[in-house]
Amino acid sequence: SRNGQAPEGALAVAADVTDSESIDRAFTEIEEKLGPVEVVVANAGITEDTLLMRMSDDDFSSVVDTNLHGTFRCVRAASTG
Repeated sequence: SRNGQAPEGALAVAADVTDSESIDRAFTEIEEKLGPVEVVVANAGITEDTLLMRMSDDDFSSVVDTNLHGTFRCVRAASTG
């Protein structure tokens, strides 16, 4: 999760899907506490609601980095763990 908070009885680990090292640290912590990751739900996502002509390159890059690359980073970490 972004803030590392979880309901009672659940494990939450803080991670930033836009940072490969953060994801790797999170998966290492999860695997140390619970064993190998068997299922990944990579559903982090953001939106920059605006007309295309008003969207900056940085806004678009942020959306792609979070929504696409973030999923890639999580799946890769789970498959190599």
